[in-house]
Amino acid sequence: MTDESAFQDSLDELAIQLRPSRALPPSRAELLDRYFGTCAVFADWLEEQGDWRAAGYRWISQYRKVPRCAVSTWEWWRFGESGSATTEDLPTAVWNRLPCTKDQALHTCKGYSTRRDAEWALCKAINSLEADK
Repeated sequence: MTDESAFQDSLDELAIQLRPSRALPPSRAELLDRYFGTCAVFADWLEEQGDWRAAGYRWISQYRKVPRCAVSTWEWWRFGESGSATTEDLPTAVWNRLPCTKDQALHTCKGYSTRRDAEWALCKAINSLEADK
């Protein structure tokens, strides 16, 4: 893959297959491995391009996070710092930095119109945290 659209299209397809209603083979674990592997390669490619989102996609791959696909939104959640966190559950420090409009945010959920928008917001949060280091 040599352009962003190929990476994003691949991530879109994997994310759709990860929806709970699509629990058919390949297994969810295999799909997640493919998703996070694609994010890692995408992060490397973004870094080569000098793109600020590289750190965010590397974080997604390392911490194995993917937004939850709801009926009309892609959502990040904050359930706390429990050890049983789901793939869409973010640490409080990251959650607090997620940009969103007031109508997109609930007490424990922030929603975005697309997977790409949700991941863009996460990249912004990660960059904000790294800037504070």
